[in-house]
Amino acid sequence: MLRNLYDEYFPSLMKGLNKPRSKDYSPTNPLLINVEKSQLKSRIPIMIFGQETNNWEGAPSKKIDELLKLYHDYYKLLQDEPNGTIFHRYHYYIKEKLQKKSDSKYAFVWNNICKVGIQGKGWHGDYIEKIEQSTFNIIEKEISIIKPKYFIFFTGPGYQDVSQSRLPELKIPEESVKNFKYMKHISFKNIDGLMTYHPNYINRNGKEIYLKYIVDDIINKTT
Repeated sequence: MLRNLYDEYFPSLMKGLNKPRSKDYSPTNPLLINVEKSQLKSRIPIMIFGQETNNWEGAPSKKIDELLKLYHDYYKLLQDEPNGTIFHRYHYYIKEKLQKKSDSKYAFVWNNICKVGIQGKGWHGDYIEKIEQSTFNIIEKEISIIKPKYFIFFTGPGYQDVSQSRLPELKIPEESVKNFKYMKHISFKNIDGLMTYHPNYINRNGKEIYLKYIVDDIINKTT
């Protein structure tokens, strides 16, 4: 269970994050997944990765139950309408297009390749990266529990190495899909997926083309 996983690793992470540090050090709370079994039952699970969860309820002071509820409430809100960040609006767009093109039922699980963000914008920095890697390197374990059938990495080229540091068996080809600047067919332990730009870039450079390719590939690889 995810809760058992977090019970094991969360204390060490919080101890590391709460050590005194310089003024420019500003981690936020970790992203803890909370998906009900009923949401995955009789559905094809797809795990969508973003970069990191910046400004996630401020400084790292929340308890596991609070963070699980936060994820649950936020995720539930995103199921019904395209609100929130552009990243989550793309989640909604893909779900809508799949419903129109396929009879299969899909369940989406939001994750981030960096589980700890900052109180600000951008990459969380080498110091937080070191803490996360040494105390909370759990993404492969989350995958083994949730058992997704397909991945979408909306992480961009700058996070390829980061992704492979979390998932050493993640296979990323050198070449992109024809006619796309950055769209790569990836695989991890026989699970297929795509790695492409963050939605901020896609939204400015051919949104519908990217979404169509992603939706068609999901259908081809999971049905």
